[in-house]
Amino acid sequence: MENKELSVQDLIQDESFVKWVVSPDETLDRQWNKWGEENAEQSKAMDKARELVLSMSFDKAEKAPADEPLWDRIENTIGDRESQSAGFGWKPFLRVAAVLVVGVLFSLVYFNQSEEEPVAEVVPRKTIVKENPNGAKSQVRLPDGTKVWLNSGSKLTYLSRFSDDSRNVELNGEAFFEVVENKSKPFVIQTPYFQTTVLGTSFSVKAYENAIPKVSLVEGKVKVSKLGIDQVIEPGEQVVLKGEQLVKQRFDYNKEIGWKEGLLYFEEDSPKVLFDKLEMWYGVTIDCDIAQMPSSKYSGQHQNQSLETVLKGISYSLNFDYELEDKQVKILFNSK
Repeated sequence: MENKELSVQDLIQDESFVKWVVSPDETLDRQWNKWGEENAEQSKAMDKARELVLSMSFDKAEKAPADEPLWDRIENTIGDRESQSAGFGWKPFLRVAAVLVVGVLFSLVYFNQSEEEPVAEVVPRKTIVKENPNGAKSQVRLPDGTKVWLNSGSKLTYLSRFSDDSRNVELNGEAFFEVVENKSKPFVIQTPYFQTTVLGTSFSVKAYENAIPKVSLVEGKVKVSKLGIDQVIEPGEQVVLKGEQLVKQRFDYNKEIGWKEGLLYFEEDSPKVLFDKLEMWYGVTIDCDIAQMPSSKYSGQHQNQSLETVLKGISYSLNFDYELEDKQVKILFNSK
């Protein structure tokens, strides 16, 4: 995907973009997500173009593009959009987009159709897996337009097209979600520990294998469920899984969600916990003598800093020397 500025008009007249919105596959998903990440300043144009294309994606296409009911709906859509964007001159672009969307729908959804034969769907839903190794973070845009920031050592699984009545994803690890609102189609995140249901909101879910599972809410409202028990939380609250209980409490944004902005956060962490975080954050292996680890704790915040810079700062507090070579770190604690 070429890096260049594309307007809303450019996007809705781009066949690749329309195919991605109407019926995404893994290749298109990778191409347009990459373009979105590299052209973040155009996210509003991208969202607007997606909205326009989806507004002209119909549940069922007629037998031929010239059929009256389908074009009536296109004209109605154009009229609605014109009234919402008075004076902007959307009509020529919406007509082009309508023709393109209908063409894509016919080419992707129906084939070998006769008057006697039932409709056959060409493109089945595909399972898409996005997985980050340690040391890598990524941003994913889901089929409904929902944005997901996926943390290191995390995996997100979803379908290329959501079902008609729900939007379900599976998460192992940690992610921050900005969910597109759709009151008729709840967004559900399944983890090994609990289920989170939302309508339209911003929040973080943490579900690593060796960490305390939690959901932290920034905007909106979510419901966290486990073993038939529900906890509904408001902005600034989080649900923490303690044993089999879902406990509601307040949270610190930097501590729970700062990773999304490149903030590495430590709060009274033991050397072992600290080194585990460094391994995941930077994708390295840290070798040290556990028996020599001090009992002291470390607190600090490091914003978008290199591993060597962070190690240098921590070494003064915990009194150790280090050797860094490629992806290997050796820690040597100094006796007091």
